[in-house]
Amino acid sequence: MMTSVPESTVRRWVKLGPTSQTQNSGRKPQFEAIEKDLLRLFKQQRLNGIPLTNKYLIQEARKIAVGQGIKDFLGTNSWLDGFKRRHKIGYRKSTHTSQKLKAESKEELQNFQDKLTQLTSTYHYSPEAVANIDECGLFYDNPPNFTLDFKVKFN
Repeated sequence: MMTSVPESTVRRWVKLGPTSQTQNSGRKPQFEAIEKDLLRLFKQQRLNGIPLTNKYLIQEARKIAVGQGIKDFLGTNSWLDGFKRRHKIGYRKSTHTSQKLKAESKEELQNFQDKLTQLTSTYHYSPEAVANIDECGLFYDNPPNFTLDFKVKFN
């Protein structure tokens, strides 16, 4: 079979593997320092289970640019598309069934339990007399159904 690709190039591709043709192709990103800091923030937030959006990443990238004194950074959607493509980030459905409690939530829970114990002992209520009625105005934040995350590669 005749191709315009030299045989030595094909041999090198076979030796290096299937992804070698796409690695290190194209030019370097214009704002490498911003991308490095944003990627570090992205990884940290995902490890903490925090859902991320495109809008959030653009806002954070702009803050990083201001902090680094970079005035010509616009933080557009097309820049973000390139950032996500370079770092293999995609939009995924969140699969966590629960959120991590905030640090102060544990203290609030303990305060509630202490108050409940105090009231039941003061008024001599048995634990069976305490009921849960789900009509109070308290709620936890409702996280988005989708988040940005690293793409998964299946072999």
